[in-house]
Amino acid sequence: MKTILSPSIKYYSIKLINNNKLSLNLYLLDFKILDNIITEPKPPQFIMLWVPGYEAIPMSVAGFNSEDNTLSILVKPVGPTTRRLVSMSCGSYLGMYGFLGREHIPHGNKFLFVAGGSGLAPILYYLKYLGCTPDKCHVLFGCWRREEIGDAPRLISKLGGKPYTACFGECDYQGTILDAYTKINLGEYDAIIVSGPPEMIGNMLNKVNNNVNHYFILEETIKCGLGLCGKCTLRNLGRLLCIDGPLFNYEDTLRVYS
Repeated sequence: MKTILSPSIKYYSIKLINNNKLSLNLYLLDFKILDNIITEPKPPQFIMLWVPGYEAIPMSVAGFNSEDNTLSILVKPVGPTTRRLVSMSCGSYLGMYGFLGREHIPHGNKFLFVAGGSGLAPILYYLKYLGCTPDKCHVLFGCWRREEIGDAPRLISKLGGKPYTACFGECDYQGTILDAYTKINLGEYDAIIVSGPPEMIGNMLNKVNNNVNHYFILEETIKCGLGLCGKCTLRNLGRLLCIDGPLFNYEDTLRVYS
């Protein structure tokens, strides 16, 4: 089994410095990294975040600032560990190790990012890393209700992207994110990066325009993040999400969902 025990992967102590509720069920958390970073993260890499008294969970990097050594993650509380995480007060100490997974920097001049729910996390870091402008980076962000969208459009704009929203409410597109995707002129983009829950990605594969390069940030159960346990092996592909991903092209993603 292939593993990556790279010297660039290190354990860090971190301190929670901001806990902001972005929407009905999304929280943006900022941490101060208390050790010197060996290498800066690149999108769509992730960390294993240790919540004291609970477990270590994979979290996409939503932001990183090398000037003050701060890291941001986007959290949707769905289980005991994430519920504990969003309830923590500023000043709390946690642990993390990373940065994990493969980087992928798209080629071209104009990109569409499609994000469902907490799948927005790695997209936020793409916006900053690529130095996005509203002409260069468009973000389609979808949730079921307008309350779940919250202040995400403002944050997307702050990072240089041009936001479009989809929901069953007061959004730019009425309906699901897939309904909105089919109404967009995809030919104007050099690459499309999709991030969201497995069901969303599975449904989207049937609607993909193969004339444009599509890439998908996948989800799977991750226990170690180092390729040691094999828990995140992707069916029909025989590859590990934590080592070979989390981003895959259209053909590989189609095999995973076939």
